[in-house]
Amino acid sequence: NYGMPEVVVCDNGDGFQSESMARACSDVGIHLLLSPPGYAWERGTIERFNGTLNTELIHLLPGTTRSNIAEKNEYNSKKHAGIKFSTLIKAIHIYIIDDYHQDFHEGIKDYPNEVWTLGAKKYEPRPFPKPEKLPSLMARIERRDLTNRGILFKYLRYNCDELIELFKEYGKIQVEFKFISSDMSKIYVVHPEKHTFIPTPALDQD
Repeated sequence: NYGMPEVVVCDNGDGFQSESMARACSDVGIHLLLSPPGYAWERGTIERFNGTLNTELIHLLPGTTRSNIAEKNEYNSKKHAGIKFSTLIKAIHIYIIDDYHQDFHEGIKDYPNEVWTLGAKKYEPRPFPKPEKLPSLMARIERRDLTNRGILFKYLRYNCDELIELFKEYGKIQVEFKFISSDMSKIYVVHPEKHTFIPTPALDQD
């Protein structure tokens, strides 16, 4: 289904405390809350779901590390690992949509998809921004120097006509940009004054 949350509650992992996470939530109007450490019972619902996800999907995939050393036993996770991260994400999406949401849930005494559908009729979900805007909004943040040759990042050089004009106007400055680690074909440079995004391709697309 669809809908953008008003509040997201996370644990205290490094990624959740990062500037990138805070900015991504802020840019789409989501209030980010960090669950206090040492209060695991406040995350009971999601921890229970994580357990179900592990049991019904993750631990059935090649390369699983199991839940603990005893369960793993002699299984060589590195030797059997053979799933790309993008494939794992797709598998999790399929599992949640086609399996988890369609199975009877003992905790709510109903099917999750049915409960969501009824709730969405009563409280209309907030729509996400247009899909074409999501990459620049939800991506990670970095900063690099802008030179007459563009931006060098992770051994790739990024440049475009708009960036060339930016250099002519401001000279060598440090600029902020967003990037998606699974797609390094372009970055999204933030204009220093307008705060708009400049999609900038890698010069070497190979």
